[in-house]
Amino acid sequence: MNVLPQYMSWAGYAAISTTELFIPAGPWASAANLSAAKGYGEMRGRTGQFQAKPAVQLANDVRSPSAGTAVGATLTGDGVSDPNGNTAITSGTSKYVRPGWLVSLVTGSTLATAQLAGVVELIYG
Repeated sequence: MNVLPQYMSWAGYAAISTTELFIPAGPWASAANLSAAKGYGEMRGRTGQFQAKPAVQLANDVRSPSAGTAVGATLTGDGVSDPNGNTAITSGTSKYVRPGWLVSLVTGSTLATAQLAGVVELIYG
């Protein structure tokens, strides 16, 4: 088993809907032999009903990636999330994977923001 940490540097994010949106936060990596992923992060400066989850996105062609899969606990306030257990990932025919955030509002439709940083560990084998 090999682990490739993907670091997601501090950046500001916004959401205006309860529909989750994947926002990339790192480079594409190989999805060959990817079996699982685990993510954790930190949120600061939260306004409104903002929430975020560490996630991964798969693609066979980087111009048309998947919607994203959560691989960590939901952050709904300032603080640090502990890593969840591994989330099984079926990469199928996908050639690429990248880390990011699934962002949305807990409730409502008023613009909300936060600063996020985190790590997604890609687990191969």
